[in-house]
Amino acid sequence: MNLNEFKYNFWLKSRKKSTYPKSLNSSCHINKQGNILLLHCSGPQKLVQIVINSQSFQIEQKITLNTDDCTNLDTTFLHKQSFYVNNRVYFIQNSIPKELNHIYCADFDLKKLFPIKNIDTKPSTFRINYSATLFQFKIYMFGGLNENNQPTNAFDTFDISTYKWEKVLTQGKVPAPRHSHCAEIVSEHLVIIGGTKSNDLFDRECFHSELHILDLNTLIWTQIPQDGAIPKYMSYGYSFKIDENSIIFLWNDRANDNYVIESSVLDFQTKKWNSLPILSQKPEHRYSAATCYNELTKQIIIFGGFSFTQNEMNCISNDLDQLSLFKEEDEELFSQLELYGGTKYLDQLEQAPPQLPEKIKDRFLDEDIEDISFEKLLEIEKKAEEEEKLKLNTSSSSSITENESQRENSKPKSKPKPQTQAAKKKKKPSKK
Repeated sequence: MNLNEFKYNFWLKSRKKSTYPKSLNSSCHINKQGNILLLHCSGPQKLVQIVINSQSFQIEQKITLNTDDCTNLDTTFLHKQSFYVNNRVYFIQNSIPKELNHIYCADFDLKKLFPIKNIDTKPSTFRINYSATLFQFKIYMFGGLNENNQPTNAFDTFDISTYKWEKVLTQGKVPAPRHSHCAEIVSEHLVIIGGTKSNDLFDRECFHSELHILDLNTLIWTQIPQDGAIPKYMSYGYSFKIDENSIIFLWNDRANDNYVIESSVLDFQTKKWNSLPILSQKPEHRYSAATCYNELTKQIIIFGGFSFTQNEMNCISNDLDQLSLFKEEDEELFSQLELYGGTKYLDQLEQAPPQLPEKIKDRFLDEDIEDISFEKLLEIEKKAEEEEKLKLNTSSSSSITENESQRENSKPKSKPKPQTQAAKKKKKPSKK
């Protein structure tokens, strides 16, 4: 994905419904058709399943799953990253003692939660705040905080087809112990983004900012140099694979009491970061929220999580926020959008000037960005694009001229002209 493909990106008005329960641990998924958002919210010894229309966001069904067979269920330790496979959702529960470690399966049709029994293998260690990704029916679980509250780089897989845990043995430069990092599968590679080595949620000094990639065929780690506008703080964030070349990363550095969500995009081919333009106000960044990406509607969805700004009694959120991504401007459609903060598209443009692409930022050195109109922005952006095309054409013409010159020089030449011969024999002035 080229950054310029998604120029019009909006956070929509938060959906606050009393029917969305406040939950310590939640997960959300989009079905293959993209028309259903499946939300799971945990409570003491129970799991609530909510079926939501992904277009209207109306709740179509809400039930409490039957958990009669789950005698050791402890929803406190259900990882927020669960996996939607063949109309079932798989949850990982890591508990102390290890005998209570379980994989649970929520059957969408039977409305029941089953423990996966007869597992004769276990993960290498108890941990929380690890990353979990799915590749070819295997869940890859990396890092986390162990039972001693220390970061680890333990690496395990759980095979959904065989119900077996296995420690992953890798080569290369293994990422340092960390937790609260992000992980994505891109082109048969596991990508580890950031993380932290501190167990203090507000410690901004001990985070990891490197990018690690594991080839899932050779199991060799590589630390990759990064370029561009690298996010300032790369732990407690959220990542989303948009396509086989792009990862969107949502983050916040919590500096100067600023808790809004910042947005960056990583080009997987060039390993270059860019800021993602946002044409609206931004919601608060929340800890341990449930997230997913809807390919059909081009929306990132965030539900729940812990608020950094609310008091202790109200720190658990049940807000559902959507980041909508658009490639082309559609004023008729945009005018119908209710943006975050309760404003409309045109009003929002006047109140919150959009983030600017890097290539045209230098054009505002002599202008007041706060006073610039949207029409002026489009005019400047169009001019910048025309100049980029002109540069490409000029570069292409130069290459053609250079190639023609090289071909001309390669032809057999007649006797050199006197001035050319003289130029060749011209001596440098002697030093005195």
